[in-house]
Amino acid sequence: MFKRLYEIANNTKKLSVKKVAFFVFSEKAVQKIIIDLNRIDQILYDGINVDGDSLPTYKHTYDKVYTFEGKSNIKRAGEPYLLLDTGDFFKSFKVFVTKDGFIIWANDEKEDNNLTQAYGNGSKIIGLTDESKAKLSQEIIPYIVSFVRAEILR
Repeated sequence: MFKRLYEIANNTKKLSVKKVAFFVFSEKAVQKIIIDLNRIDQILYDGINVDGDSLPTYKHTYDKVYTFEGKSNIKRAGEPYLLLDTGDFFKSFKVFVTKDGFIIWANDEKEDNNLTQAYGNGSKIIGLTDESKAKLSQEIIPYIVSFVRAEILR
């Protein structure tokens, strides 16, 4: 009995925040959560940049419905741009896991401009707001628990 307790204690000592984070952020499901917090919640639904400020507003007089992966929003005059014209920008989002966390990358280059420069209002549009980071921290709890449990009890 004490041998197993000793093994569990040793396995616990081997855990580090970086090891847990690397595993959790490497999970495809977690990467999808991260990407969707940025492109769906922040840009498509809230129309905000990384600082939480509104994107520039749509000036046309007609409404247009934009849909991406089953999620829709209507672009109306006076509301923030959705940055979903062709869908290429939204499709390009990727998460790269680093030793210290993760980086969100997307191709924001267009033929004649850069989306971040044109619509970011002086801030980045690729990245998570503080609110999205808080949501992410809640969403990844089951992945953390699963990994830690498996590592300790192996």
